[in-house]
Formats: sequence, C-alpha cells, structure tokens
Amino acid sequence: MASGDVLEFGGFRLSPSERLLSHDGLAIRLGSRALDILHCLIERAGSIVSNDELIREVWGAIHVEEVSLRVHISELRKALGQFADADRYIVNVPGRGYSFTGQVRQERVQAQSTPPLEPTIAQFDPLPLRPLKLVGREQDVRRIQNELLANRFVSIVGTGGIGKTTVALAVAQNLLSEFGGSVLFVDLAPLRDQKMVMSAFATALGLPVRGENDSASILAVLETAKILLIIDNCEHVIGAVAELTEKIFEKAPQVYLLTTTREPLRVRGERVMRLQGLGVPPEDEAATAQSVAAYPAVSLFVERARAQAEDFQLTDDNAAVVAQICRGLDGLALAIELAAGRVAAIGVQGIAGYLHQRFSILNRGRRTAHPRHQALRLTLDWSYDLLEDAERIVLRRLSVFAGSFSLDAAEEIASDGDMPAHDVGELLSNLVDKSLVSADVAHDDVRFRLLDTTREYAAERLRQSEETAIFSRRHAAYYGRLLNNEVRERPDETAAHLRPDLDNVRIALDWSFSAAGDIDIATPLAIAAGDLLTDLSLLAECAKWASVALERLPEAQKGAHAEMALLTHFAMPLLFMRGNSEEVGRAIDRALTLAQQLDDRVFWPSTVSALFAFHLRAGHVEGMLETIRRAEAMSQGQQDQGMLESMKSIVAFFSSEITKNRRHAERALAMLPLKRSNRLVRIGVDLRIWTYTSYVLSLWIHGYRTTARAMAFRMVEEAEALGSAVPLATALVWSSVLALWAGDVEVAEQRTQRLLRCAMRNALLPFRFVAEGHSGTIAVLRGNVEQGIDILERSVAKLVQTNSRVQEILLLGQLTKAYAAAGRYTEARERVEAALSRASNTATKVNRADLMRLRALYRWRENGDHDAYLDGLKQALAQAREDDILTVEMRILATLAAMSEAPDISIQAHAELREIFGRFTEDLDSPDLVAVRRLLEKGPAASEQGVSAPGNVS
Repeated sequence: MASGDVLEFGGFRLSPSERLLSHDGLAIRLGSRALDILHCLIERAGSIVSNDELIREVWGAIHVEEVSLRVHISELRKALGQFADADRYIVNVPGRGYSFTGQVRQERVQAQSTPPLEPTIAQFDPLPLRPLKLVGREQDVRRIQNELLANRFVSIVGTGGIGKTTVALAVAQNLLSEFGGSVLFVDLAPLRDQKMVMSAFATALGLPVRGENDSASILAVLETAKILLIIDNCEHVIGAVAELTEKIFEKAPQVYLLTTTREPLRVRGERVMRLQGLGVPPEDEAATAQSVAAYPAVSLFVERARAQAEDFQLTDDNAAVVAQICRGLDGLALAIELAAGRVAAIGVQGIAGYLHQRFSILNRGRRTAHPRHQALRLTLDWSYDLLEDAERIVLRRLSVFAGSFSLDAAEEIASDGDMPAHDVGELLSNLVDKSLVSADVAHDDVRFRLLDTTREYAAERLRQSEETAIFSRRHAAYYGRLLNNEVRERPDETAAHLRPDLDNVRIALDWSFSAAGDIDIATPLAIAAGDLLTDLSLLAECAKWASVALERLPEAQKGAHAEMALLTHFAMPLLFMRGNSEEVGRAIDRALTLAQQLDDRVFWPSTVSALFAFHLRAGHVEGMLETIRRAEAMSQGQQDQGMLESMKSIVAFFSSEITKNRRHAERALAMLPLKRSNRLVRIGVDLRIWTYTSYVLSLWIHGYRTTARAMAFRMVEEAEALGSAVPLATALVWSSVLALWAGDVEVAEQRTQRLLRCAMRNALLPFRFVAEGHSGTIAVLRGNVEQGIDILERSVAKLVQTNSRVQEILLLGQLTKAYAAAGRYTEARERVEAALSRASNTATKVNRADLMRLRALYRWRENGDHDAYLDGLKQALAQAREDDILTVEMRILATLAAMSEAPDISIQAHAELREIFGRFTEDLDSPDLVAVRRLLEKGPAASEQGVSAPGNVS
C-alpha cells in the first residue's frame, strides 16, 4: 500500500501516513500501538493473525506480555464501538488470534490532501476516562456551555457517579476551537491533602510551582492567557480549590473555570449548575421498547450493554425490566454503566433480581446515606460480589494506587505467593473489560486507573480484609525501587519522564512517613523522590520531604550518605526560593563536610557547587575562596578542573581581577563539556552558565564589546537548552546587566521581561526581585523617574531580606542614578555610601571604582565643592586602575579631560584618555565611544556640555 493511501470501512477512515483514525470527520483518540494493531489487522483482513505475530509486528523486539495486547485490543474495540458494533470488525478466534472481518476500501490520496480533523479530548492531561459518545446529556452540555461562556466560572455539582466529569469533558470538547486548543484538565482525585492542590495545578499546567501556598506563579502565567481550566473532583480539597479558583477568576480575566464537585465552592463569581440523574421512565408507565427508549437512562443502559453483548436488544419483553433497573439506580450514570456491563454475564433479569435483593437490605436500614449514594454503593457492592474471588483480590489491592499506574507496577505490587504476577495481569485485563478499571492506551506504555469512587470503595474493602498496611508498604517499596533504579541506571539524566508516576510517589511518601509507615522505606524514598521533584521543578515539595526525612533520620544514618543527600535536597530549593538564610548555609556546609569525610567522589561536586552558590549569592568572596580550597582537596580529572576554573573565574571577577577572570573563564569553557550531567543542573547549578556570567562582563569592561554581546546571546541559548529554570534565570540576570551597561534599553527590557516571567513561573523570589529592579531602571531610562524609583526601592528592600548581596549592590547603584535623575542628590549619595559599605563588607570589589565616581559626583551636586569633586574623581581613577576596570577608567578620564576649570588636569587626562580609547577595538559606534572620540577630536579642556556619559558599569 502506498504511503498516501487511506483505508475506509463503515464510516471509519484510517490514514496510516498521518496516523489518524476518524469517523465522519471526528478524530478518535487512539494510541500509537492500537493504531498499529488496527493497521496490521486491516492489511490482513479476513485472515487470522496470531497473538505472537501481532506482538512482533507492533512491538518489534520489545518484550511485552499478552495482557498488553488484549488491553489494546479492548480499547480499540471500545473506540470503534462508540460509533458502530466493534465485533463486526475485530473478531477473537480463541486459541488462534484475531481477525479483521469488515469490508475495506482503499483510496489513493495526494499527500496533505486530507483536511485537518477536529481536535479531540485527547489533548487533556490526564486524558479523559469517559467515552467520546455522550448519551442523554446533550441538553445539560448546552446549558452549561452557554453559562460558562457568559460568566467564565461554572461548577457542575452532583453526587458521585452522576456523570459530572463526562459532561465537563463534553463541554470542553465543544469549546476546543473557541480556546484555540488551550483546554487543560486538572484531576484532583488522587490528592490526599489540601496542601497538594498547588502542586496538582503545577503538574497539570506544566508549571513548577515551588510553594504549597504560593499561587503567584500560577496567576502570573494565567493572568494574560486565554484558557479553559477543567478542575475535576474538588470536594475533598474544596477549601484550597475555592481559594485558588477565586484568585484565578479575579486576576486572570481570560481564564474560564469549569469545576466538578459534590458541593458548591461558594466563592465569588461561581455559577452553580446542578446535575440530576438521567431521566428514567415513571413506574406507572406502560413499558414498551419504543416508550422507554426515549429516556436518557435507558439509552445509556442499552448503549453500554450492546458494547459488551453484541446481540442485546431492547424489546417489548425486557423493556419493563430495563426501566426498573434504571429507576432503581436513580439514573446514576456510573451505576447504569456498571449494571449494563453485566448483561452478557447474567442478563437483565439477573441484574434486576440481584438489585431487588439489595434493595430489601437497604429497606432494613443497613445504610443511612443519601439515596443516590446508596444506589452507587449498591451497584459497587453488586459489581464487586459478581467478580471472581481472584478479581476481587486484585481490585482491592489496586486501591493503593493514586492516579495512573503501569502494568509492571500492578503486577509487582498486587502479586504474592498465592497469586503470580502473570495472573495479576490477566485479572487486570478482566477488570478493564468489566469497566472497574480504565486503560489509557494513548501512549506506548499502557497506563491503568481506577475511578475515584471505585478506588474509595476498593480501599474500604482492602481495610476490611486487613491488608492495607501490607500493600501500602509494597506500594511504597516499589516506587522507592523505581526511583532508585532510575538514579542508578541514568545518573546523569533527568527523571522528568517519570511524571506520570508523581501521584503515586506522593502517596508513597505520605504513607512511608505516617505512623503506620516504615522509616527504612521512607528515607531512601525521600532521597530518590528529591531528584524527581527537583527535575519537575517542584522545589517546595522537595524541601518539605527532605525536611521531614531529616527530622526522622535514624541515628545509624546520621553522618552517612543519606544525611548528605537530604541536606542538599533541603537546602538548594530554599536557596533559590527564599535566599541565603543561615539555615540554608549550615545545611549545605554540613553536606560538603560529610562528602569530604565519606570521600564521596560522586556526590561531592554537588555539595561543593551548592556551597559556592550560597556564598556567591551573598557576595561572600572569602567564603567562595574557602569553598575552592575545600574542592581542590577532593578534585580529580579534567571535569573537576573545569569546575574549579569556573569558580576561580567568578572569584577573580568579584575580586576585580579582570584579566585573571578571563584566563580562568577561557580554561573553564574549554574543559567543561557542552553535554551536561543533570546532577548539577538538578540543584540549580550549571558551571558553563556560571562561567559566562562573569566572562561577558569582563569582556565588556576591557573593550571587547561585540564579543561580549555575542557571548551573552550564546549564554542565554545554552541556558534555555538545559530546560532548567535557575540556570536560565541566572543567564537572563547577567545578560540584562550587560544590556544596561551597553545602553541597549530594548534588549534589556526584553531580557528583563523574560526573567520576570521565568521567576514568577517558578517562584524564584530573589530573581523576581532583581527583574523588578531592572524594570525600575528601565522606567527611569524611559523618563518615568518617580515610578522607577518606587520600583527600585521595593526591590532593594526585598533583596536585603533574601541576603542577595551581589544583586543588592547592583540595584543600589541603579537606584542612586535614579535619585540623581530626579535631582535628589542627598539620597543618591546616601545610597552610594550604602552600596560601598556592602561592597566592602562582602569583598566584592568590581563595582567600587564606579561607586566612588558616583559618590564624588553626588557630593559635588550637593555642596558645589569642585576641589572635593576633583579629589573624589582622582581617588576613583586610582581605584579603577588598581582594579583593572578599563571602562570606568575611560569614563573618569573623559570627565577630567572635559574640565575647563582645571586645564593642567584636562591636558593630562586627555593624553591618557587617548591611550585608553585606543584599546577599544570593537563596537566603536556605541554612544559612549562616539562621545569620547568627539571629545578627543576637540582637544583638551573641551566644554563639558555635549559629552555623553559613557556606558554604565554598575
């Protein structure tokens, strides 16, 4: 068959080249493997294809169990069955395999000729578990859709199992084009704690929210987005959901909210739409097939029954019984689906008789719940009791999972000596067929999931069997092994591909550290989970579990690898989230001490880098030097030398040894590999980005301006490629500084806005304060001086609180210029003095020459003492020469050369300026160099007017 051919059967259309299956123009959600199975069967239509052949054709050399094939076949049948009788097309020949029996038409089409299909709810994450074909809810969907578009915030309220999620997903499907595909599904069912709501939103939206109570990151991303958020299963975390959704509604005017919940959120903006049970025939109506078929509950029952029993028909003979079943289940969609799924096994009379027995039990007062809850419970009781004993056992054991889980996880956790893993897979397939477990085959690896009501019910049965502790332990141990195997087998790679297991990791941590848990499982689980949480940028959770683990660390593990790893997982998230606290510093120092004592050659680069980052952010040069000395005692190999050269380049820069900085930076960049290990990136450190940050500024200071600009762009590109927020924010901070030095206001503004988005998105408070400060500087440069001063003052105050001294000194310098632009010279001079004091206390020397120049200028503006001004400039010039700050030296000499009041000084400065200017060989058309060239052309003692201030170094 040609690659452009299309295969048609019934109303279906399969395009193998586009990997699309559709029915009457509507795309059908189908996974890659299921599509391959369908294609393979169609190509051999009329022939029997054995299980082994199908597995070989679809999976190739990958070993899979037959249960995976059966699950994919089952889901393929369900997908086809939404529009036709699936058994007309795919027939199972017991003991031999499968055969495609439909009539196939082959059509030759031109490439790209097939029109785009409508998007489907496959775009949601997690993918919907309900069928695409809606039965009996069309009017409800239209009503809710209209209300949502009119008012932006709708809660679908109703009892469990009534069909709230199905309706919400149908509304979302209808509105996909309205929102340009930006329709996202947030499933809260797996959560056990209100505090996890923020992280659930982060996971669904792809946002690395860092704080349990921090909604700023979510709001920052949503406030300008047009998006529909479907928030499912709110009732058990309703307080946190209510608080967050109200903020989203108020702060994000283009975000539409659709929630499903068993009770209203009761917040501003919410419109409540109550969902009643599906319409059922009244008891006194004469039941015929024609009369009862008009009721939605009966339509759903018939549709689902035919999906399981091909020959089922609604007739005059069984119409009254079907109506009785639907009435007995109060029109609850889930209950009806479960009941209809048993038609093939016991028929409608059997279902009715069984339900009748259970109603008599209810009438004796066994349960006192709401009638609709009783009906749901009744149906689950009935479904459970009709299972084989082994199926009940597996269903109970699966209740320990949260969210989705893999076949491997199910087989390993639910098996035991009496039930081999292979049997678990077979029984799991049976539970999928009976609609008690759903299978997601949209990806290569099948993922399974229990509906939340089914999970709660099965968990209760597990407690009754007194097996909860056993299988919760097995669950936690399994995910501990899964994560630790990941660390052992892929130590330098990200663990982000394990995101689908995140809910189960969270539940495993909850249980492990609970009173019923096991600390021997909990500690290694917390260490391994720290890597996953960090790779997913969930830093608050990482710090939280590391803190819990440290508090409960057994004595035997104190002073060992476990404490070292947990200290790093605890400290580094807090460093970038909240700044340089003493608690963070002590934790990192202790981790490095342990790495040295244990002679841990694998872990020590992370602890060294962490401690260096702590001192770097504080501008503590002595601390950085001491860290380098400790690192040198452990280093071995070229990559370790690259790390040391990187650190030395940074220390040299802040110590104002510019030539030395460039020498170390060039060595570091030559030694450090372009392909990074994720070990350091995971904790927010990238040595190449670190090296670039000071190197680009050193190049600028020494006149290599074009090179510096190009390298700044390269730095940002490399940081973006890492996919980690902290290195990207670091690159954006220093590339913004360079743009401000260069007077590239447009570039500075672009990078600052990107920095602000990155910081807000990831809750990186110190970076956010820096971005806001740069925004204030840009406002001043654009003439909005008072606005800029207000922003800068707030930013500096916040940076003081986070002990981010380097950035504080930089922003203080910018604030002094803002005050000067407003004519507030006393405040400008006071802030310069504060910046100089900070620089002295931290031993960061690179800024001091220009700060001294500004201090001299502001004192002169305050008191008019020209001699004092001249002395101050001479002191600043001497400092610039001592510190090798060529750009500042040129700026001061230009000022002195233009002093007509002091001709001798002007003549000497003019000669020295000419020599300095000759050392600038790049970007000679920049405004400051053009101004200097004109000054040199005029000769000594030129008028001070008309001389533009050279580029800023502070």
